[in-house]
Amino acid sequence: MQDFRMETFLTVCEELNYTRAAQKLGLTQPAVSQQIHFLEQFYNTRLFTVQGRKLYLTEAGKLLHASAQTMKNDEAHLRRRLFDVQQPKREYHFGATLTVAEYILPGKIKNILKEDPDCRMKITVQNTRELLRQIDTGEIDFAVVEGSFPKEEYDFLPYSREPYIAVCSPGFPLPQCPCVLEDLLSYTLITREKGSGTRDILESILAQQNLKLADFSRVVEYGSIGAIKRLTAAGCGITFLYKKAAEHELRSRKLKEIKLQEFHLLHGLNFVFRKDTIFREEYAELYSLLK
Repeated sequence: MQDFRMETFLTVCEELNYTRAAQKLGLTQPAVSQQIHFLEQFYNTRLFTVQGRKLYLTEAGKLLHASAQTMKNDEAHLRRRLFDVQQPKREYHFGATLTVAEYILPGKIKNILKEDPDCRMKITVQNTRELLRQIDTGEIDFAVVEGSFPKEEYDFLPYSREPYIAVCSPGFPLPQCPCVLEDLLSYTLITREKGSGTRDILESILAQQNLKLADFSRVVEYGSIGAIKRLTAAGCGITFLYKKAAEHELRSRKLKEIKLQEFHLLHGLNFVFRKDTIFREEYAELYSLLK
């Protein structure tokens, strides 16, 4: 069971403010300060430093924070595993980003169901940022994501590499093809919300060419891949997504790929979990089943 002082430490790390952390924990500010002071004495190091009026983690604090997050995730997983021992059915808690969950995972999950026909599953579908948060809190054990993540905090196994393309409606008025990325800036861009892996990839591609989303004539954000495809097929703009997510529409000619010069991107999807987890071998087995 994780020490209550470590929970206080993690909350202070999240808020970077003793007053807000105390309010969130239902404690007094002196009580929070006392618990942090105890940890600093126990580990014989400073965990936080104050610059101006702002609170920052020291290098030692960052190391403890990463370890504490992993321990919190491991403890949540351990509680579920101990419960499984007493039950006839095992439960799996993991997450996936929207594209992965809708267009890639369904065909793979059957491997787990075949291997363990009595198991139960809870699969959370969220954007990459939220899934990483849920890994940290122990709500899920691991996630298959398309977005970027800090590799100093999370371990990962490469899951697959998927083509990432631009699409529009068949009758959309494009410049003479093949065109370049800058040729598309005069059109409406339809994209996922901030924090989604699909959007993170696009922003990274644009940044490599000194461009940004705001350079498009108009940006429409939509949290549904299906809705984005329907709007694009209706000629409302262009979008960027994984080819896997548009296979049906491309075959039925509701969408067409925009051929861009020097744009042949295979983006990696990753199976992500907390670094240094004691359950790495178990997650690796599940990874093999989902592959």
